Amino acid sequence: MDPHYAATVFMREPKGVPRPAEAAASNNGLQVLAGDQAVIWPYDKLKVESAGDDRQYLLITLPDDTGPFDSVLVNDAAFFALLSEHLPAQKTFLTGFNRQRKANVTRKWQVLVGTAVGILLLLWTSWWVFNRYLVREMVKRTPVSAEVSWGDQLAPLFLAGKKEIRQGPAFDAAQAIWKRLTMAAKPDNPGYPLRLHLVDDPEVNAFALPGGHVMLLSGLMKKADNAEEVAGVLSHEIQHVLKRHAAARMAQSVGTRLLATAVFGGSDLSGLTLTAQQMGELSYGRDQETEADIAGAQLMVRSGLSPTALGTFFKKMDSDSPVGKIPSFLSTHPDSLKRAKRLETLGKGTKPESIRPFGIPWVNVRKSLAGVSGI
Repeated sequence: MDPHYAATVFMREPKGVPRPAEAAASNNGLQVLAGDQAVIWPYDKLKVESAGDDRQYLLITLPDDTGPFDSVLVNDAAFFALLSEHLPAQKTFLTGFNRQRKANVTRKWQVLVGTAVGILLLLWTSWWVFNRYLVREMVKRTPVSAEVSWGDQLAPLFLAGKKEIRQGPAFDAAQAIWKRLTMAAKPDNPGYPLRLHLVDDPEVNAFALPGGHVMLLSGLMKKADNAEEVAGVLSHEIQHVLKRHAAARMAQSVGTRLLATAVFGGSDLSGLTLTAQQMGELSYGRDQETEADIAGAQLMVRSGLSPTALGTFFKKMDSDSPVGKIPSFLSTHPDSLKRAKRLETLGKGTKPESIRPFGIPWVNVRKSLAGVSGI
């Protein structure tokens, strides 16, 4: 039995109506079957030509035929090869058609892939423009009061179930550092009520929320060697607030809905799924980190402190971290060693006589934290 290949026939009546069919290249002629109708077209009278938008179909007709079928459309390379054996006069055309058909299919896929890549590139560009420009411009237009409201609602999310340290040597040291830094930052502060939370948590980390809340985890104070290193970290986080990086980071994470609400009125965070804890684990962009480094170093100088303290802390964290395990503070502050070198460069111009160390006995601070959260 001759093999049958899927085809489409176009009926003569009603004119041009397509129906599923089968085609077979038998010794007697081209067999066409559609439902209960069947015909055999002699090979010597057949007309074959390419059809379709990408010219990958073979359209077969029998001129002057009065049967039920007007034409047959086939798309099968095996059928084309078999048909060429019965149509020696058309063999050159059929062989070339098959090659061209393969080329058309390849070209079609190339176009599809190229289009897909173009769409992905467009989406990536749109995302880049959104992050680089739209978010930045919307943040500029967001009232400080809205940021403060966001921070006031986010802070409890992080603090829920945690204990704040509100007394003792570690608390007193943190408050002394904070007071000096925030006083020096007043000229650059557009109205953020900068607030420090010393949280009982062994993780070595600190991060800023929009509106002025800064979370300092007790694990970081335990890891530091002196008050100046903690001041370096906190001056950096203060700049993330003052430079509005924290608000931009939130906008990039949850979209422009909240920013638009703030610009046009309101500041409700109902429905927000991003928690303050998650915000502490997200990374700032390179430009934001660099800006916070430089502005933080300037704040340290105005506070009577060496701007190299944060770089020293970066180096220590990097050297002390076990192989294969990156501390949270370093994972959210990439390129720590390069940044430590930059901070050293910024500190070279600092006059020694302008440095006013805190003089806080850090051994006592560490001892007061020895039993906190199993540190």
